[in-house]
Amino acid sequence: MRDKYNVVVLLSDNIEKYTELFDLRDAHRCESCVTAWDTFSYEIPGECKKITVNVKTVYDLPDELKSIGMYFAERREAY
Repeated sequence: MRDKYNVVVLLSDNIEKYTELFDLRDAHRCESCVTAWDTFSYEIPGECKKITVNVKTVYDLPDELKSIGMYFAERREAY
């Protein structure tokens, strides 16, 4: 995750290991994706909201996906 807009970047020596995870969520591999950051400007700054689904948020993902190898590496302050 990165900042407020949860852009996910997956880096792995074995990227195919995660194919099933992405397929289950109908997420597709993208070499050059347009993200929220590409649409913001000084005139259009954007906004964000916390989304909760079945009492879970994005912060629950590392524990939820621990069984397939996901782990929380570190948290950094936003620039």
